[in-house]
Amino acid sequence: MTRWNSKKLGPISRAMSMGRPLPKQGGPMTSPIKDIIDRKRTLIESTIISKTERRDACLLWTGRINREGYGQIKSEGRYWLVHRLAWAIANDREIPSQMQICHSCDVRNCVEPSHLWLGTGRDNMIDMYLKGRGASTQRRNGAVIAADLMPEYAFHKDRIG
Repeated sequence: MTRWNSKKLGPISRAMSMGRPLPKQGGPMTSPIKDIIDRKRTLIESTIISKTERRDACLLWTGRINREGYGQIKSEGRYWLVHRLAWAIANDREIPSQMQICHSCDVRNCVEPSHLWLGTGRDNMIDMYLKGRGASTQRRNGAVIAADLMPEYAFHKDRIG
């Protein structure tokens, strides 16, 4: 029997090589974060509880931190962002594709579920602007967002904590 290197396989071939059921053709596949939570929920919850400490209102991850300052857990040969796992467990739902888990407290290693919210990259940038974390103009890849263009996003203040 041929041994497959699952890192080089696509999702369907990987599922076949691991003996997992195939996703329905044309239907959405379950997300990897949902799969890991379904298989290891108790272990993930106990790890989060044992590797956090309360500081003010935040619940700070004290385990491994990546270069960007976010907490990580390694499981099944892959690193998982702890704040994303914490949000998915607390809300008992998967994270839709293209969505981010944002921090209302602006502390990257915080995993307090009440500080985490689901939003787009745009929502996160608007939140940054409204909290004064960005400069008066933001430059990224040559694009400029001038401060005088941002007031149109003020309606987000009610939604973004």
